[in-house]
Amino acid sequence: MKDVTKNACHLCAPLGASLVYKGIQNCVSVLHGSQGCATYIRRYLIGHFREPIDIASSSFTEHTAVFGGQENMIQSIINVINTYSPDVIGVATTCLSETIGDDISMILKEFHKRRGESKTPVILYTSTPSYRGTHVTGFFKTLHDVINQTAIQTEPVDRMINIFSGLFSPAEIRSLKEIAASFSLKTILFPDYSDTLDGGNWNQYHPIPPGGTPIQIINNCGNAQASIDFSFCQKDEISAGQSLFGKFGIPSYRTAYPIGIELCDTFYDTLATLSGMEIPKQFMRERERLIDGYVDAHKYLYGKRAVVFGDENLVFSVSIFLAEIGIDVVCAATGGPKDSLIGLKTKEAFARTDILEDCDYEDVEEWVIHNRADILVGSSRGNKIARNAEIPLIRCGFPIHDRVGAARQNFIGYKGTHNLFDQITNALIEQRQNSMSINYGTM
Repeated sequence: MKDVTKNACHLCAPLGASLVYKGIQNCVSVLHGSQGCATYIRRYLIGHFREPIDIASSSFTEHTAVFGGQENMIQSIINVINTYSPDVIGVATTCLSETIGDDISMILKEFHKRRGESKTPVILYTSTPSYRGTHVTGFFKTLHDVINQTAIQTEPVDRMINIFSGLFSPAEIRSLKEIAASFSLKTILFPDYSDTLDGGNWNQYHPIPPGGTPIQIINNCGNAQASIDFSFCQKDEISAGQSLFGKFGIPSYRTAYPIGIELCDTFYDTLATLSGMEIPKQFMRERERLIDGYVDAHKYLYGKRAVVFGDENLVFSVSIFLAEIGIDVVCAATGGPKDSLIGLKTKEAFARTDILEDCDYEDVEEWVIHNRADILVGSSRGNKIARNAEIPLIRCGFPIHDRVGAARQNFIGYKGTHNLFDQITNALIEQRQNSMSINYGTM
């Protein structure tokens, strides 16, 4: 057993919080901690999404770390209001502020007391020290806390559902909205950073990029008929859907990322149930084409050995999909907490899979060195492992910082699954071609 983590297979919890806040219209994130935390998170988000991203900080110093960060927090909120004029400010704590015990709720009360009758944005807050979670848990906890602090129930709205998305790309979020609209459902999708993190070319700089879910719409989540919640691998206490079920009795459908026939069927069937409609023919045609693709490429895939790593929700869904197309998932690895992949452990198809939880990239690399694999599926941080093992890396998840197009990557739904399927198949064909002494033009 190792005493230290080397090159963790996850990122910091406030990064997940910042991503959720980017999904709220006219919102600015404030990290209660050092400037280095905000810089580190901006670096990763900008490298992945290739968009300008501002994250404010309460700018801890040695003095603040000893005597508390109340004045810094209040001043940072004032600075953000004066600079950005936001509708919403999203505060997330960091390791340092949590360690010294700053009470954010009390600090915000003091801020409102000093502010008096002056117009103030909605201020949301969440506790996200990285020693109690990863960027994934930070994402889902912040989503839960925002809903818990804002959702109210007045009068239920017929045929309206909530969709609480996961760590999807902007293209995948747009796909979710299009799919739900095809079932004639009114949908509140949150967080929605499909525009804020994948915008167009501006004629002038926008301090806060346009897009996101308006806070007034988020308030209305308490009036939905049901929630679809993509926090399948997370604990109930950080599930936004479970929060609304507990407060208002709104049914929650916890589901995995819809990748592959099995998990897509579950997602589309849920939408059909909630809408009272049959699944539209366009999606059934996409399903038929996907199955046809499975048949066409089966000879290239059967019996290949894959290592999947990264976000536990993505690892779970991708592993189910790979088993479906005849690829053996020989190792499934995540930096998520113990038992975050319990859903795989209970499935017969993964009885011989080495499942690594709360692991780092050194663990994944050691596994690959001592075992045979044909392909890696995960983020760009597996590039070194793939190069050393001389096997392909299919980049998906977060972060992808050595290729462009991460924001436009769509691997969900039947159509998105077909994109992932083709990438995997072609990577294995290319690997086979490159290993041959004779260059066969037809495979």
